Amino acid sequence: MRGGNAIHRVFIWRVYDGHISRNEDGMIAGDPDRMGVRISATAGRDALCYGIALLACLAIVLLNGTPLFYFDTGSYLAVGQKMIDSLLRLLPGEAAIPASGTGAGGGETLPVESSRSPVFSLMSGLFASVHQLGAMTVFNAALVLAAVWLMVRVAARQITPSLAVAPAVCLSLLVACLGSLPFYVAFLMPDIYAPLLILTIASLTGFGRQMTRWEILAWLALGVLSVSTHTSHLLIAILLLPLSAGLSLLVSRKRWWLAPLLVACIVVAGIGLKSVFNVAVKQMSGRETLAMPFLTARLFQDGVTYTFLETHCETAAFATCALYQVLAQPGDPMRRTATHILFERTPELGSYRLLTQPEQVAIAQEQYRLFAAVLRAMPVQTSLAFLKNTLRQVRMNRVDMTLPTAALVERFADEDGLAKGAFRLGGVSRNTAWLDPVTVAQNLLYGTSLLVLLALLVWPGKMTGPLRALVLMGLLGVLTNAFVCGGVSQPATRYGARVIWLLPLLATFCALYGRPRADMGAAASPEP
Repeated sequence: MRGGNAIHRVFIWRVYDGHISRNEDGMIAGDPDRMGVRISATAGRDALCYGIALLACLAIVLLNGTPLFYFDTGSYLAVGQKMIDSLLRLLPGEAAIPASGTGAGGGETLPVESSRSPVFSLMSGLFASVHQLGAMTVFNAALVLAAVWLMVRVAARQITPSLAVAPAVCLSLLVACLGSLPFYVAFLMPDIYAPLLILTIASLTGFGRQMTRWEILAWLALGVLSVSTHTSHLLIAILLLPLSAGLSLLVSRKRWWLAPLLVACIVVAGIGLKSVFNVAVKQMSGRETLAMPFLTARLFQDGVTYTFLETHCETAAFATCALYQVLAQPGDPMRRTATHILFERTPELGSYRLLTQPEQVAIAQEQYRLFAAVLRAMPVQTSLAFLKNTLRQVRMNRVDMTLPTAALVERFADEDGLAKGAFRLGGVSRNTAWLDPVTVAQNLLYGTSLLVLLALLVWPGKMTGPLRALVLMGLLGVLTNAFVCGGVSQPATRYGARVIWLLPLLATFCALYGRPRADMGAAASPEP
């Protein structure tokens, strides 16, 4: 053994920006008496960086003084409470209570709407049951911080080992928080999980080969949670699966299958959780589950389904003809918008909700069969409708829909779940004079970030292959979100703004890691 203390050679690290330095013999070098100071300073710096990043993510909820909420927040809370009650009835000594919609003598039952994610509903219900809905915003911020930390950690190890992880995480999140990110951290809705899902798939596609086992497991856990919080997230994951396979193959043929396999696991888990919920509902209440006819309503508004049924209701047996007959009556044109079709109950603007329960069930059950028939009969018109709505959605990135109104507060007057008082307007949502100038500034940030990303993508030598795949998958994820939400559902500012903060995040991330440094060759291999 060479001179010196062997323990120091093995265990004492000379840390520069959190990394180990070795001498020319491969031994760990450094003065043991100075190492404690360096490690303490690095740990303190890292803690400060992560604390600043966490506070930045929580900026809106701190400024507002209370979480942001939406119409559907109450629905998630109601479903969550029903799920908790059902689980409690399974405990010994609890009497079974017949579910609503079920006859005492086993008569006809009505399906349970499955449009609300049972996972997010249960999460909301659990937080509300202990009057800690506000803690959901801290949970959201922690997940965002963990996701960015995982992404930066792998990039630092593979591209620039000398660049410290914590400051890079902090800087990337600070720039992202200039956009819509803190609004969705504060939002008591599942929207924050859509960008987390995109970030998961992008990271697995770009750096999945270089990840350690626990990093892969962490990404899978985040991906499964994200994909299970809303049906649109599952559709996004399904559409990104083949894109992940293609990009992974372009990066390298070596283990190219790993990324799409991991994404497929997330998709299968999402489908499996929905199936488990359907079976549980059937076993516990004897009722089937049924998704709302969002696709039918969307294509009615686009005019495609309306035109198709106009010529087919006399010759084809479609239950949706009952809805067509209502919408064909003279009245306010707003009746034919997707939102009014699905949710409006007034005689002046209502349609679907004014039909009988059996008619509503039949319309919902046949939406995919009807869509297939419309697509076969009118492929060009249907495709153009999807394209138009997708392009419209891409341009809608305003955060206005995250802000509650006085009318919404009145609807939540009887809701409970917050630690301090009832649902209310806060400092940010009470006076929205700031919204227009902030929207202009944020759009400038998004546009600049997109230009930076495109420039780095096309500039030779500015990005490694894995990093380029990560960025491309992130951009494709934003577009896929626009297609799913705008094309299939309803174009809305809320859907675009929930993912657009990925652009400044990725632009800052790539500015730090996009250009390979001199020490790139010293990149560490993943440890098991």
